Amino acid sequence: MSEKTNVQYEVENVVKEFSIDVNRFVKVLEEKSKDIIDDVFYSFVDISKYVKVSLNCIYDKLDDRFKNYLSKGVTCGELSWEDFLSYIYKFAPNKDNSVYLIISGSGEEDYSVVYDGEISEVVKVLFYGVPLGNNGDFTIVSKYYDWLIYYHDDKERLCYVTTIDT
Repeated sequence: MSEKTNVQYEVENVVKEFSIDVNRFVKVLEEKSKDIIDDVFYSFVDISKYVKVSLNCIYDKLDDRFKNYLSKGVTCGELSWEDFLSYIYKFAPNKDNSVYLIISGSGEEDYSVVYDGEISEVVKVLFYGVPLGNNGDFTIVSKYYDWLIYYHDDKERLCYVTTIDT
């Protein structure tokens, strides 16, 4: 089974087991997913540096690319996963409750899976055990593409980035 399929299966299990509200958290269709990933990529990345659109291939360089944006972050370090994820609530602007969650990986396959949901449901899904696979990362992005929160697995870092002054 592919990593992408494993991630989707785990999300489905978390949704069922922990009563995630399927009216407030849903998988985005493949064709729309590509458009969302393209929009995130083109909104935040200098595309002249990349030969293909792939969120999980840019995380190693995102901190450098975001130096012109307003940014703050936290490293997991001594924090519990629950405390670490609570920073999502601290970073996300209150006005943007409905977001996209993009789970990406770059192990043996380069994949991204996109979900549409409210922040509270997104955090529940992440907390209750979504495997991020090898080199798996996630991005939570505003539907206006004016801010995002990304988690880089290698750096165990959660970072908030916005293009606007908050």
